[in-house]
Amino acid sequence: MAGALVLLLVVAVGWGCNPGSRIDPAEGLRRMGRGIGLLEQYDYSGAYKIFSGLCESFPAWEAAWANRGIAGLNLQDESKCVPNMKKVLELNPRNSHALLVLGIQYEHLQRTDEALELFRKVVEIDPDDPHGHYYVGTILADRDDKEGAVRHLRRALQLQPSFASAWYRMANLHRREEKDLRIGMLNEFKRLKKAGAGILVGHKYGEGGRYSLAIRDSLPPGYTASSPAQAPAASIGAGREISGVPRTVPAPSGSRAAGMAVGDLDGDGSLELILCGSAAADGAQGALSIFNYSAAGDYSLGRRLAFDANLCCLADLDGDTDLDLVAAAPGSLRFLLNDGKGGLEEASVKVKSGRDGGFPLRLYALDVDSDWDLDIICLRQWKGADGKVTSRVQVLNNDRDDPAGLGGFSDISSDCGLEEFDFAAVELAVVDLDGDVDLDLAVFDESGGARFFTNHRAWKFSEVKQAAGLFAAGIVSVTSGDLDGDGDEDLVAFCGDNLRLLRNDGRLRFTPDRDFASRYGALGGTGGTLFDFDGDLALELLVIDAKSAGDAKGAALVSPGEAVQRFELGRETRGGAVSVLAGCMGIDGGVELVVADTAGAATAHALEVPGTWLGLELTGPLREEVKPDAERSNPAALGASVEVRSGTRVARRQLNGSTGGAARSAARFFCGLGGAPAADTVRILWPDGILQSELGLVSGRIHEIKEKERKPTSCPVLFSWNGDSFEFVADFLGVGGLGYFEAPGRYSAPDPTELLWIPRLEARENAEEGASYELRVLEPLEECTYLDSAALVAVDHPGGTTVLPNEMFAILGPAPGYGLLSFEEKLHPLKAIDQDGADMTSRVQKLDAVYAPELKPDRRFMGVLEKPQAVELDFPASLDELIRSDAPGRPVLFLYGYIEYGYSTTNFSASQAGFVPMVPSFRVERDGKWETLREEWGFPAGYPRWMSVDLGGLLRPGDRRLKIDTNLEIAWDEVFIARARDVDLRGGGDEKVTVRQLKADRAHLHYRGFPIDPAPGEEVEGFLYKEFAEWTHYKVMPGSYTRFGDVRPLLEEDDGRFVIFGPGDEIEFSFRADRLGELAPGGRRTFFWKSGGYCKDMDFYTGHGDGVAPLPFAGMKSYPYAEGESYPADPALKRYASEWNTRKIEGDLRTPISSVLGD
Repeated sequence: MAGALVLLLVVAVGWGCNPGSRIDPAEGLRRMGRGIGLLEQYDYSGAYKIFSGLCESFPAWEAAWANRGIAGLNLQDESKCVPNMKKVLELNPRNSHALLVLGIQYEHLQRTDEALELFRKVVEIDPDDPHGHYYVGTILADRDDKEGAVRHLRRALQLQPSFASAWYRMANLHRREEKDLRIGMLNEFKRLKKAGAGILVGHKYGEGGRYSLAIRDSLPPGYTASSPAQAPAASIGAGREISGVPRTVPAPSGSRAAGMAVGDLDGDGSLELILCGSAAADGAQGALSIFNYSAAGDYSLGRRLAFDANLCCLADLDGDTDLDLVAAAPGSLRFLLNDGKGGLEEASVKVKSGRDGGFPLRLYALDVDSDWDLDIICLRQWKGADGKVTSRVQVLNNDRDDPAGLGGFSDISSDCGLEEFDFAAVELAVVDLDGDVDLDLAVFDESGGARFFTNHRAWKFSEVKQAAGLFAAGIVSVTSGDLDGDGDEDLVAFCGDNLRLLRNDGRLRFTPDRDFASRYGALGGTGGTLFDFDGDLALELLVIDAKSAGDAKGAALVSPGEAVQRFELGRETRGGAVSVLAGCMGIDGGVELVVADTAGAATAHALEVPGTWLGLELTGPLREEVKPDAERSNPAALGASVEVRSGTRVARRQLNGSTGGAARSAARFFCGLGGAPAADTVRILWPDGILQSELGLVSGRIHEIKEKERKPTSCPVLFSWNGDSFEFVADFLGVGGLGYFEAPGRYSAPDPTELLWIPRLEARENAEEGASYELRVLEPLEECTYLDSAALVAVDHPGGTTVLPNEMFAILGPAPGYGLLSFEEKLHPLKAIDQDGADMTSRVQKLDAVYAPELKPDRRFMGVLEKPQAVELDFPASLDELIRSDAPGRPVLFLYGYIEYGYSTTNFSASQAGFVPMVPSFRVERDGKWETLREEWGFPAGYPRWMSVDLGGLLRPGDRRLKIDTNLEIAWDEVFIARARDVDLRGGGDEKVTVRQLKADRAHLHYRGFPIDPAPGEEVEGFLYKEFAEWTHYKVMPGSYTRFGDVRPLLEEDDGRFVIFGPGDEIEFSFRADRLGELAPGGRRTFFWKSGGYCKDMDFYTGHGDGVAPLPFAGMKSYPYAEGESYPADPALKRYASEWNTRKIEGDLRTPISSVLGD
């Protein structure tokens, strides 16, 4: 069957503007797909280049110019955005993508009059776009036009009630005299924020709404679709009986359902089939049965569970990556957990239910509240004493309140606004019907009625009224899928004597397809499925028990607009309603159709899908492994949407486990490729809203795809020679971050000085040059470093003395500069507890990489916590002696800890959500109350390191309890108080210590590459200096970098003559050991890395994050420069730049590493 995608056609005007740039329109279409794929991989420069070529070849292709402009916006380059969007508007003044994106760009440029005009045009063209209304409302709010702002923000919330950013802006519009209204709005915002489920406006690709995304469905001018070759006919094999199938019992309304599910229980790649039944209906043969599928296509009974079950589904409920089983029967719900090998053991799970009992008709395990774990949704019926049958959608929230695994479930149906229905519901569809990446509900009754509920996330649904007469009476089952290729989920209803198709407009509004009804309505049927039966990517509808018409009998295969194909499946008489599954059962193919009925009969049919095919197994981010307790995971990626493109054809599927009726499919994706050897692009919209694209996946295999964890930016990192190998010390220059966005209109002030403690450094022998201390500085990720000075500081001191840096990332505290502190005695706390009273004492009494407190990161924003955390420290009475002592020095609190940084865009998004960061504050308890000693003072500037807090003059005799509190992702290892003395790096201060600063004997800049991920058992905190990849997908800023070779002259002092280096670059440092001399008897030597300089990442919201320039300079008030500031017009700096910074990364774009290095 043709199954071609309906695409936006553009008037043909020829192939290009010059002969050299011409490409075939079919090739142009392929390149468009690749460009969009790169855009969704956040390779904006790569995408921009492809779209630029398409604009040259097809100057009237509206979509090419628009997508080029979208790439330009994400490159944070107005010259790459504005002209392209203006060109689009010349071609089509009503292009909503161009209007919105150009408006966003103008808003960045403070051209708000022009931005407002553009946003107003968006809502004029599409009054139902919530983001358009949001942008209009926010500009009006900034202009004190409260009435207009409220009107548009209210409309945005009507269209998208989970729009957290709009709730926050609305709340800020209501002043104190409207306190109750404002509190209500803030509570709604907090509700969404707490659940991590609200929609937030951001400035990464796609975070500006649907019109900030690339235009996908467009053909190039001059494209003439050749008549597709007749697709080979679908082939459905004769039925193979599955023996031992149990029978079912009827619901109170008389409805029956043959519950079944498939999934890989034992992890061997082949799927198991589970069929439900009742002993009461079938005597000894009853109960739930598990069948194993073999490569030969056989289904053998593997296990029969000794309880009744009307319905079942498979899902990873406890987050251990194995499929668990949920089974429903009248008045009961059972949970069987997988032991990791396919064994199922029933678990005692507490279900806090609003109403017990009821007969189950439909059962799902999906993430209905967008909180990363899987919940249970069950449609049940009750029969009253008066014989009336009522029904209810029961939503059970996965509480995950047991840290060791699956906890309990709570009935949140009423909280969601889902009350009992006064009719006998017979079908429930759980699917994203409005394209907002959450699951909506559609409930159907036998009389032909339907109720639709849109999901607002965070336990809230509201009903969407529909036109009357959508369905015919006698509904038995409903299935969903994108039958017309427009990207929206349509609904097909099997009504016994009738078959109906409802087309979705993408906003949960349905209209009956009358042409479909006239052509195919008489087929009727009780069940079927949508699947790519003929391998052309498009879905076809198979009606299993279609009614016969003359000589035509058997199952009917329907592709809208085409003739019906009939298949005699070998069992033309079915006992009651049927349940149907189609999918890839084997690890190497084995595509099967399984049909079961309520009379205890089931058959399997081989599907010979013509041509090439593609399978996908998706895995969501296992965040418990990546970042403990940061996010619950949905390992099977249930709820993801997949789009596969091959030429002009496209396959779109939602992986929600539903094929209609009581059957639950595996989350394994399958489609044909129409004979193509590989897919052009595979686009995945993960359940967390992250877009990911894969290019060129080959046919004939099932590809395993994991959601990518992208952490593209980091400060430069230091490695030291420990006698055996180079070991990771820490990152540095985090205090010197340039253009780091804190809040709208505010960037953090960089501190270009840092002293870093080196735990282990041994001299390395060299036969030719003698022993030397070896250090390596590497830029491992996507950032630019401006290193101004570097030195090795060696401090000789008595064995009983400790020397540590006076360091921190200062916020309200003063920047420490270059300074050291020395002391003899450490005073550790006798006891330490966290904010919940948990004992943290052992964690803070020694340096052992066991941190306090236990962190619970916010699911949305990197670097912040779900709630403020604290560590309370109880010190002994000897603290009084330390305070009163006449010995030199002052009380200083030393802390060894780390911070998980957020990014500039993270901070922007958090500011939109109203999040206020709380930097660590230091408090003391007096008279039962906490008094502040140092308010939002500072924090450790990156990976684990020492920081210090001066408490001189602040502590009093009798003080015992200190508290450190913050809502940032910061944790502490060793913590103590000491009476510390200042140590001047120039040799002054503590006479017990001797300080020597060594300038490098060798400092060589070159390209090293990127540390590869460590093998199992080699994991380290930071990076492993062992093996390096030559390049990765990371990008490098354009600009002028320091030439490779000897760079010692640039690093001798802080003079603004930077060594500028980027991703994968390394500086090798050597310091001759004989320059330090021998240690005094009983003495110790402590090393520190002294550095001056800055670093800058490529985050979209980092100031000047799109290039090396402008350079920082000493004494600048801020970065980006303050008004009136400019780079010094110093001839010496000009000579430095022309002599040293000769390694050019050309172009105005952020360039992939691979293109810098070559293939």
